[in-house]
Amino acid sequence: MFDHHGWGHVHEKWTDMAQRGETAAMGNLVDDEMLHTFAVVAEPEHVASAIVERYAGLSDRASVMTPYATVQDLWDSIGAGIRAYRNGIPA
Repeated sequence: MFDHHGWGHVHEKWTDMAQRGETAAMGNLVDDEMLHTFAVVAEPEHVASAIVERYAGLSDRASVMTPYATVQDLWDSIGAGIRAYRNGIPA
């Protein structure tokens, strides 16, 4: 997968770093292009529509996580937005 995108060298570096126990520094090798290729990146109020836009017709499940603490209202809003799309209301 990484070779397909031209990032084979990153995978090799990650392997070396992991073997040396440098896991905390591995994230430094992820640039914005790589992040946006593998993740849906959006402001909280736009997450539901971004997920729908990217995966509609391709997937019927998604896992959502954040690198920061959140409140239940955020997850409720994301779920409601996705359910609205599934019910025919654009997110």
